[in-house]
Amino acid sequence: MDSSDLTTTNAQQGECIQESCSSGPQLSSHEMSELTAISPFDSILRTNHLPLDEEITAIQQYLVTPKAEVAALDEEIAQMQTALKALQERREALSHTVEIHQAVISPLRRYPDILQEVFQHCLPTAHDATMDSMEAPLVLTHVCRYWRNLALSTPSLWSSIFIYLPNTY
Repeated sequence: MDSSDLTTTNAQQGECIQESCSSGPQLSSHEMSELTAISPFDSILRTNHLPLDEEITAIQQYLVTPKAEVAALDEEIAQMQTALKALQERREALSHTVEIHQAVISPLRRYPDILQEVFQHCLPTAHDATMDSMEAPLVLTHVCRYWRNLALSTPSLWSSIFIYLPNTY
């Protein structure tokens, strides 16, 4: 194969690669191996062949199109990653908006008696409630402002509390 044959084949190969890349972004491993297999340099690829100067020049000419396509794909990937990041940030902001609005219309907020009943079931059954910050009813006042106000305004949570007074004598 002389250098004019390589140049002609190179141009045909570049068109072939360009067509396959523009027809769709997905290439299977079989298609990838076909792209490599149709190289005019297939006989020296994956060998220890020392290319001649004219072969080096022909390979460099052959690689112009694939290198340009790789650079274009890298640019397109970077643009898509930027767009994806923007979409993810927008989704996160919208999800937060949905979440805080859902909290406002929560049945627990609309029907505090349900939450008060749940609080009642949180009280210890084996002993009277204590002023322990890790146990109901006091722990319920540490969740959020709404729970604190609701727990403090529920007399049944505070009607039977054991307060330990150590001996001071």
